[in-house]
Amino acid sequence: MIIVDAHCDTLTKAADTGTSLSVNSFHWDINRTKRNARFIQVLAVFQDPDKVKPTFSRAMAYIREAEREEEQNPSFRVCRSFPELEDGIRNKQVCGLLSLEGGDCLEGKQENLEAFYKAGVRLITLTWNYANQLGTGVEADHSSGLTSFGRDTVRWMQDNGMLVDISHADEKTFWDCMEISKKPVIA
Repeated sequence: MIIVDAHCDTLTKAADTGTSLSVNSFHWDINRTKRNARFIQVLAVFQDPDKVKPTFSRAMAYIREAEREEEQNPSFRVCRSFPELEDGIRNKQVCGLLSLEGGDCLEGKQENLEAFYKAGVRLITLTWNYANQLGTGVEADHSSGLTSFGRDTVRWMQDNGMLVDISHADEKTFWDCMEISKKPVIA
Protein backbone atom coordinates (compact mmCIF):
# COMPACT_ATOMS: atom_id res chain seq x y z
CA MET A 1 0.00 0.00 0.00
CA ILE A 2 1.16 3.52 -0.79
CA ILE A 3 0.19 6.28 1.63
CA VAL A 4 -0.10 9.81 0.23
CA ASP A 5 -0.56 12.75 2.59
CA ALA A 6 -1.74 15.55 0.30
CA HIS A 7 -0.90 18.43 2.63
CA CYS A 8 1.61 19.23 5.35
CA ASP A 9 3.00 22.57 6.59
CA THR A 10 6.08 21.03 8.21
CA LEU A 11 8.55 22.23 5.55
CA THR A 12 7.68 25.86 6.26
CA LYS A 13 7.58 25.39 10.05
CA ALA A 14 10.90 23.55 10.08
CA ALA A 15 12.60 26.21 7.94
CA ASP A 16 11.16 29.05 10.03
CA THR A 17 12.41 27.50 13.27
CA GLY A 18 15.72 26.07 12.03
CA THR A 19 14.43 22.55 12.69
CA SER A 20 15.23 19.48 10.62
CA LEU A 21 12.74 17.71 8.40
CA SER A 22 14.35 14.47 9.53
CA VAL A 23 13.42 14.79 13.21
CA ASN A 24 10.99 17.28 14.68
CA SER A 25 7.88 17.52 16.85
CA PHE A 26 5.61 18.80 14.08
CA HIS A 27 2.91 16.81 12.29
CA TRP A 28 5.40 14.99 10.09
CA ASP A 29 9.07 14.11 9.87
CA ILE A 30 11.17 11.81 7.72
CA ASN A 31 12.25 9.44 10.50
CA ARG A 32 8.69 8.71 11.65
CA THR A 33 7.66 8.25 8.03
CA LYS A 34 10.43 5.75 7.25
CA ARG A 35 8.42 3.17 9.20
CA ASN A 36 6.01 3.24 6.23
CA ALA A 37 8.15 2.01 3.36
CA ARG A 38 5.85 3.49 0.71
CA PHE A 39 4.98 7.06 1.70
CA ILE A 40 4.51 10.22 -0.37
CA GLN A 41 4.31 13.56 1.44
CA VAL A 42 3.09 16.74 -0.24
CA LEU A 43 5.19 19.51 1.30
CA ALA A 44 3.38 22.83 1.28
CA VAL A 45 5.29 26.07 0.95
CA PHE A 46 2.99 28.32 2.95
CA GLN A 47 3.39 32.00 3.68
CA ASP A 48 0.51 33.19 5.84
CA PRO A 49 -0.71 36.44 4.25
CA ASP A 50 -2.13 37.46 7.66
CA LYS A 51 1.45 37.62 8.96
CA VAL A 52 3.71 38.35 5.98
CA LYS A 53 3.36 39.26 2.32
CA PRO A 54 4.05 36.06 0.35
CA THR A 55 7.00 36.50 -2.00
CA PHE A 56 8.75 34.54 -4.71
CA SER A 57 12.14 34.78 -2.98
CA ARG A 58 10.85 33.52 0.38
CA ALA A 59 9.07 30.60 -1.31
CA MET A 60 12.28 29.67 -3.12
CA ALA A 61 14.14 29.73 0.21
CA TYR A 62 11.72 27.11 1.56
CA ILE A 63 12.27 24.98 -1.54
CA ARG A 64 16.04 25.21 -1.02
CA GLU A 65 15.51 23.86 2.53
CA ALA A 66 13.82 20.77 1.07
CA GLU A 67 16.70 20.38 -1.41
CA ARG A 68 19.24 20.68 1.44
CA GLU A 69 17.46 17.95 3.35
CA GLU A 70 17.47 15.75 0.25
CA GLU A 71 21.24 16.25 -0.14
CA GLN A 72 21.89 15.38 3.52
CA ASN A 73 19.45 12.50 3.95
CA PRO A 74 19.59 9.59 1.47
CA SER A 75 16.25 8.25 2.73
CA PHE A 76 14.43 11.40 1.51
CA ARG A 77 13.79 12.37 -2.09
CA VAL A 78 12.08 15.38 -3.63
CA CYS A 79 10.28 13.87 -6.61
CA ARG A 80 9.66 15.90 -9.76
CA SER A 81 8.10 13.21 -11.97
CA PHE A 82 6.13 9.99 -11.78
CA PRO A 83 9.22 7.87 -12.64
CA GLU A 84 11.06 9.56 -9.74
CA LEU A 85 8.15 8.67 -7.42
CA GLU A 86 8.23 5.06 -8.63
CA ASP A 87 11.99 4.89 -8.14
CA GLY A 88 11.78 6.46 -4.67
CA ILE A 89 9.09 4.02 -3.59
CA ARG A 90 11.02 1.08 -5.04
CA ASN A 91 14.11 2.19 -3.11
CA LYS A 92 12.12 2.70 0.11
CA GLN A 93 12.77 6.43 0.23
CA VAL A 94 10.38 8.93 1.75
CA CYS A 95 9.08 10.79 -1.30
CA GLY A 96 8.29 14.49 -1.13
CA LEU A 97 6.25 16.52 -3.61
CA LEU A 98 6.66 20.29 -3.44
CA SER A 99 3.56 22.46 -3.49
CA LEU A 100 2.72 26.13 -3.15
CA GLU A 101 -0.19 26.92 -0.85
CA GLY A 102 -1.56 30.05 -2.44
CA GLY A 103 -0.36 31.47 -5.72
CA ASP A 104 0.48 34.87 -4.21
CA CYS A 105 4.20 34.05 -4.38
CA LEU A 106 3.98 33.91 -8.19
CA GLU A 107 3.70 37.70 -7.90
CA GLY A 108 1.62 37.72 -11.10
CA LYS A 109 4.58 36.67 -13.25
CA GLN A 110 4.72 33.80 -15.73
CA GLU A 111 8.50 33.56 -15.31
CA ASN A 112 8.02 32.86 -11.59
CA LEU A 113 5.63 30.00 -12.40
CA GLU A 114 8.25 28.53 -14.72
CA ALA A 115 11.00 29.01 -12.11
CA PHE A 116 8.93 27.16 -9.50
CA TYR A 117 8.38 24.35 -11.98
CA LYS A 118 12.13 24.12 -12.64
CA ALA A 119 12.68 24.05 -8.86
CA GLY A 120 10.43 20.99 -8.59
CA VAL A 121 7.03 22.38 -7.58
CA ARG A 122 4.35 20.08 -8.98
CA LEU A 123 1.21 21.34 -7.23
CA ILE A 124 -0.18 24.82 -6.63
CA THR A 125 -3.17 25.76 -4.48
CA LEU A 126 -4.41 28.73 -6.47
CA THR A 127 -5.67 30.83 -3.55
CA TRP A 128 -5.44 30.74 0.20
CA ASN A 129 -8.76 32.15 1.37
CA TYR A 130 -8.22 35.65 -0.05
CA ALA A 131 -8.04 37.12 -3.53
CA ASN A 132 -4.67 37.13 -5.27
CA GLN A 133 -3.33 37.54 -8.81
CA LEU A 134 -4.86 34.18 -9.79
CA GLY A 135 -8.37 34.37 -8.42
CA THR A 136 -10.71 34.83 -5.50
CA GLY A 137 -10.45 32.87 -2.27
CA VAL A 138 -13.32 31.67 -0.15
CA GLU A 139 -12.97 34.49 2.42
CA ALA A 140 -12.58 37.37 -0.06
CA ASP A 141 -15.05 40.22 0.24
CA HIS A 142 -15.82 40.03 -3.49
CA SER A 143 -16.18 37.21 -6.01
CA SER A 144 -14.53 37.77 -9.35
CA GLY A 145 -13.31 34.20 -9.99
CA LEU A 146 -10.17 33.41 -11.96
CA THR A 147 -8.24 36.34 -13.36
CA SER A 148 -6.74 36.35 -16.84
CA PHE A 149 -3.39 35.44 -15.26
CA GLY A 150 -5.16 32.71 -13.27
CA ARG A 151 -6.62 31.21 -16.44
CA ASP A 152 -3.22 31.29 -18.16
CA THR A 153 -1.62 29.72 -15.08
CA VAL A 154 -4.13 26.85 -14.90
CA ARG A 155 -3.63 26.11 -18.60
CA TRP A 156 0.18 26.23 -18.29
CA MET A 157 0.13 24.01 -15.20
CA GLN A 158 -2.03 21.40 -16.86
CA ASP A 159 0.03 21.49 -20.07
CA ASN A 160 3.18 20.89 -18.01
CA GLY A 161 1.96 18.17 -15.65
CA MET A 162 1.37 20.26 -12.54
CA LEU A 163 -1.62 19.59 -10.29
CA VAL A 164 -4.11 22.42 -9.83
CA ASP A 165 -5.50 22.54 -6.29
CA ILE A 166 -8.70 24.55 -5.82
CA SER A 167 -8.81 24.25 -2.02
CA HIS A 168 -9.54 27.60 -0.36
CA ALA A 169 -11.01 29.01 -3.61
CA ASP A 170 -14.42 30.61 -3.76
CA GLU A 171 -17.22 29.07 -5.79
CA LYS A 172 -16.72 31.29 -8.87
CA THR A 173 -12.97 30.52 -8.98
CA PHE A 174 -13.81 26.83 -8.71
CA TRP A 175 -16.30 26.93 -11.61
CA ASP A 176 -14.01 29.11 -13.74
CA CYS A 177 -11.27 26.53 -13.21
CA MET A 178 -13.62 23.65 -14.09
CA GLU A 179 -14.67 25.45 -17.25
CA ILE A 180 -11.13 25.66 -18.67
CA SER A 181 -9.56 22.51 -17.19
CA LYS A 182 -8.70 19.69 -19.54
CA LYS A 183 -7.35 17.48 -16.76
CA PRO A 184 -8.52 16.63 -13.24
CA VAL A 185 -7.98 19.14 -10.43
CA ILE A 186 -7.72 18.35 -6.74
CA ALA A 187 -9.05 19.81 -3.51
